[in-house]
Amino acid sequence: MTVRIATPADAAAIAAVHVASWSSTYRGLIDDAYLASIDVVKRTASWQQRLTTNPATRTLVAELAGAIVGFCSAGPNRDAAALHIRGEVYAIYLREEAKGQGHGRALFAESMAWLRAGGLAPVRVWVFADNPRARTFYERMGGVRAGEPKSIDLGGKAYAEVAYDWPEAVR
Repeated sequence: MTVRIATPADAAAIAAVHVASWSSTYRGLIDDAYLASIDVVKRTASWQQRLTTNPATRTLVAELAGAIVGFCSAGPNRDAAALHIRGEVYAIYLREEAKGQGHGRALFAESMAWLRAGGLAPVRVWVFADNPRARTFYERMGGVRAGEPKSIDLGGKAYAEVAYDWPEAVR
């Protein structure tokens, strides 16, 4: 496995991982109609824009045998209510068949090292409250449950998210 910085040429592969991961990870957690509406073409355009126009963020990809199997995106904190938090892991997703093999840990550790080196610690990540696998992952990576839950609207339905913080980025 190789972890590297994503380039705009990776947008389609990242979008494919993003959509596949949402479909497998959130089945039964998020409304099926919403999951079915997620479009790889639209996600590709979104990732193309992110990877070309936002130098304050960084997206890493995990490659296995030349194929992208996961990604992690991070950068400055976006939560104005948490001014003490400097960095945020925005997203980390893996193809189902790549889970449990260390790819997520490698992506997360590299992203946290980059945040720390850039002075973006403490770090926060938001995760669906009803996603025990992700919550366990963040707890194993040293995250501490923090703040008040918040609600996110997807397709007209509200879903609870909880935060995990790292006072200092993972070393």
